[in-house]
Amino acid sequence: MVTAFTSNRSRLMTKGGAMPVNEADLEALLDRSASAETLHVSVSTLDRLVRKGEIEVIRVGGKVLITRRALLDYLNRNSGRAAV
Repeated sequence: MVTAFTSNRSRLMTKGGAMPVNEADLEALLDRSASAETLHVSVSTLDRLVRKGEIEVIRVGGKVLITRRALLDYLNRNSGRAAV
């Protein structure tokens, strides 16, 4: 799922509507490079996972950001599977 900030940055817009955001969510935003490093994969592998919808992203302008929660969710869903 792709999300984007509204103008007041207090809510995230998703396909299902606005989702509340707290300060901890904003502090846990990672760019593509930091997200790939966290998962121990290349940026191109991360991009492929995002394109496949495996990892949720937030788009702010042209920047792609990923929450730590989205990375944890991906890892929890895929623990025990072969490497990407």
